[in-house]
Amino acid sequence: MTAEGIRVNQKNKKTERDDPEKRTVLTVAVDLTALGDRMSGLERYAYRITEALIRMNTKARFILVVRNEIPEILREWSSFSKVSFCVIKGKNKLFLNQLRLPVVMMKLKADRYLFPAFPVPLHFSHPQTYGLIADMACYECPQTMKRRSALFFQKGYTHTVKVCRKVITISETSRDRIKYHYGGVGDDWIVIAPCAANRDAVRPEEEEIKRVREKYALPGTYWLCLCTLEPRKNLPMLLQAYRELRDSGEMLPPLVLAGRDGWKNRILHTEIDKLQEDDPENEEQVIYTKNLYVTGAVPEEDLPGLYAGAECFIFPSRYEGFGLPPLEAQSYGVRKILVSDIEVLRNVMGNTAFYFKNDPEDLKKVLLQLKIWQGCGENKMARNVERFSWEDSARKIWEAMQ
Repeated sequence: MTAEGIRVNQKNKKTERDDPEKRTVLTVAVDLTALGDRMSGLERYAYRITEALIRMNTKARFILVVRNEIPEILREWSSFSKVSFCVIKGKNKLFLNQLRLPVVMMKLKADRYLFPAFPVPLHFSHPQTYGLIADMACYECPQTMKRRSALFFQKGYTHTVKVCRKVITISETSRDRIKYHYGGVGDDWIVIAPCAANRDAVRPEEEEIKRVREKYALPGTYWLCLCTLEPRKNLPMLLQAYRELRDSGEMLPPLVLAGRDGWKNRILHTEIDKLQEDDPENEEQVIYTKNLYVTGAVPEEDLPGLYAGAECFIFPSRYEGFGLPPLEAQSYGVRKILVSDIEVLRNVMGNTAFYFKNDPEDLKKVLLQLKIWQGCGENKMARNVERFSWEDSARKIWEAMQ
């Protein structure tokens, strides 16, 4: 629909509601208003889960609710007969999400309502609502968020728990933390639908890796860290440890920091400035001519080449609901993966990654070990990646909706 109710790409098409033989087909309205050109973890989860649901051979049709226009990444779905779009116009995201979206969603008169990215709007309620709670960061590390964001998620998750027939989450760790904060809920009320690497992920050809390297002016060898740049990711500690090793004379490969800029990053930008100030000027006297490359947000089409070009992938996050980037790096052939030693990353990466404690000295010790570690074997990596599937996660959500 456009604005408040006209179907897009449904011209001259008889709907299931008009056909008595097809009235058993479920209509699922999906909130994809968070999707746009720049996607982080929650948006990518919503995209991948919706894609898998659409591609499944199910008796369902999907109304995808988007903001202002159909995002480029979704336009190919217009060719599916089971898919239509509803476009809501509005510049203010909060006003659109909390006030316009509930009204439009109810006008759709769908059989099921899915909110696969952000909390169910506070003014929306329907007995067949299914919403995502990816993690409990707003309760367990609120200091890493803006105060109003932490309060928004706390209130939004409380409402999501209240109105949803089933709540979706992305790991056993998150399920346990949801149960802790919202006591009295049973395991059967929470659907665990984990993240996964792209089902088509393969290491790209050298030509594609070279294209991405040239686009972002990256060196031939680099270590990569990709995430939203925000305090929960623990990036200042990584940059400090890396800088101190370089200052002591250790010749580490350049570090590439990729991802969109987030919030509360004063300390991070101070560390970035220190590293960039230390970049050597005389290229003849050093092996690596720059310490740090900051790319900003990276579009989906460049991610395979960016991952595959890295000698090592580093993920220092102190808190995660799942932690998809290390698994994605592995799916594109990165053999050296270094992650923080937290429960959820242990569950996702198993014995295919190096771990470090949340301590600068331990991180420096492990960074030095990375120079000589050969990395994980390809067969072992492949088995780990195959443990997770968007199709399996979508199937769990679909079964919960029945």
